This record gives sequence, C-alpha cells and structure tokens, in this order.
Amino acid sequence: MAGTEAPRFAVYPYITVSDEKREPQLFESEIAARRFLNSEQTLRNEARETNSSIDDVRKRRQRRKQEGNEALVKLRRGELNPQNLPLSLYSRLHKDEGWKGPIPVRYFADYSGLICDDTFRSFLPLERVGSMMSSPIEDALARVWEQRSLDPICYLGNDWRFAVIASEARKRVGHEYAGRRHSQVADIVVRAIYDIEDLLRRLHPRATCGAVADFWRSWQVQRHIADFCVSLGESETAMLVARTLRVSLVGAVNGAHEHVNAQLSAFAYSVLDAEVYSTRTEDGLGGRPTKGKASVEVGPTQVPEDVIGVNRAVSLAGTKLTRIGGFIEEQFTDGSGTPRIPAAPRKPSDALRAHRHSILQAVIADKTLAARV
Repeated sequence: MAGTEAPRFAVYPYITVSDEKREPQLFESEIAARRFLNSEQTLRNEARETNSSIDDVRKRRQRRKQEGNEALVKLRRGELNPQNLPLSLYSRLHKDEGWKGPIPVRYFADYSGLICDDTFRSFLPLERVGSMMSSPIEDALARVWEQRSLDPICYLGNDWRFAVIASEARKRVGHEYAGRRHSQVADIVVRAIYDIEDLLRRLHPRATCGAVADFWRSWQVQRHIADFCVSLGESETAMLVARTLRVSLVGAVNGAHEHVNAQLSAFAYSVLDAEVYSTRTEDGLGGRPTKGKASVEVGPTQVPEDVIGVNRAVSLAGTKLTRIGGFIEEQFTDGSGTPRIPAAPRKPSDALRAHRHSILQAVIADKTLAARV
C-alpha cells in the first residue's frame, strides 16, 4: 500500500468455517476502501474463483464489454427491458465476491478510559455453557432484520500484537484439547476463548472497557475462532464427543462457532454498559471517578469524551447502526432530515437510561451536522 500513514480502514473477506484463507485489505481512507469494494476483481482472483485461466477471464471480459454495448443500443431503442438484462453483462465486483466493510482499523494506543475488570470467563463459565447446535436459517435472518449482525466491527492495528496472542494461545490447554475429557464440543471452543483472554490480559493489562469490547468483535478474533473450529471439526476428539452425544459433528461445530461469537458480542455490550454505569459519579450512583477526563455536555448528563466516537456511542446506547447515512435518516428522522428523538425518560432516578438517551441524542446531532457539512 502506497503512502506513509498508518491504515485506518479495512475491507475483509467473509468469515466462514471453511478452509478458504483470504487476508483483509488495508487502506488509508474510507474512500479508498470503498473504491476497492466497488472495483472489478483482478484477473488472477477471478480466474481462481471461477476455476478458469487468466486468458479465459480476459476473453470473457472482452465478450461482456461487446455484449454490453449491444445491450445499451437496444435499451436506447426500447427493444430491451432493463429488468431483463442477463447476469453475464455484470462485472464481478469485490463486494459481490465475499468482500465486506469497510471497517475501521483500531489501534490500542488510541483508547483511553477505565481499565476493564470484567472477564469472559466470569461472563460465561463452563458450567453455564448450554447446548450450542446450529441455529435455523430463520434465526440468522432475524439477526440481520433486527440489526444484531455478528460481523466484525473493526480490524486490530499492529500495536495489539494479535499475532503473538494467537501464537501463544495455540500452546495453551484450551487449544491443546486432545486427550482431555469434554462434555460437549462447545466446551472446547469456550476453553479456547479463555486462552485468548488470558493472553490479552497479560499482554495488555491496562486495556480499557472500550478496547476489550472492540477486541472481541474484531476480524482477527473471529478469524481465529473460525480457524480453530475448522481444525476442531477434523479432530478425533470432536468426533468422539459428537458420537457419544449422538449429535451431528458439523452441527455441533458450526453451532459452537455461531453461538460463541454471539456470546462474545453480548459480553462486549455488557462491558460497555458497565463502563457507562461506572462513569456516572455526578448523579450519586457512585463508581470510579473520572478525574482528569474531558467531558462533553450533551443534555441532562455529561459523557466522557473518550466515548463520544460514533461506534462507541452507538454501542453504549444499545443500538447498532451499520449503515450511517440512509439508516439514520430512515430510523431517526421524519424524512426531512429533522431528528426524530424519542422523549427523554421521565424518571430522573433512572440515570442509566437517561445517560443512554443523551448519547443517542449526541449521535443523531453529530450525524445530522456531518450530513449538512
């Protein structure tokens, strides 16, 4: 990548429990990242994904260009309905071939705030792990419809040293699961998460709540879990556990992969909620002081400046906005661009809810101003 600035955005390949390995592409700006998503695949990539030669791809593109010009003439004459255009006329863009994003690149040095004391081990101890089998397609569609996607929200910068975390985790007991007794396949995956968490806390003992929340929803962590599940699904240990429980090995592994990611996302939100509660010292709720932190006045409460970022504020408000422009206008405005904000809570004692409401106001105001500029 040209330039000397550190990358700030990434596009990533869709993560599945498969053997396919593609690395994210990093960019200095969001514009450059979106340009990549909307660009045509390289000859080599299209040849590999279509199982054809580069010469065949080149000839196919030339033929598509010629047929496209002929179709354009027919469209102008009214001889062809735009809805009847054959799919062969469309270029193979990166966004149509499993590339997603862009997502921000998060650097550990950029975080400030309260040190996180919560752990995934205490959030989901082994005795609380239930049956984790593959969910029906209806549940996956419901997640998309309800804006509860489990897609990664960020890419970890180099200063996280995730390669070291992953390498050391493979030497720990959760990853060296062969020869040990396991009650179900999901337990093996959860123990592997414990390995990652132990090394995260050892390498970054002063990680803030925001840093921990972003770490567990990062591309690298999700890719590591998927790779682990691929290896697990091919192991004799998992086959024996599935045979003993008389369950499908594929269903057990895929279910563990899916539900563990869901629990990590829930843990991230609980960490952020705990930070909100802890920073409320002005209303008598107690918690750790925020001395030395700048604050921004946004209404009935004050919000520490380090949680005003859009992704953080949205997470703290309990709302996940994945499409900033159109989604904001559709969900939070009356159609003319005027923010449609729900009425503030009437109970002044309900400080946590009022705090979330004020953050939501800040997000909408920030986005409305950005749209006007």
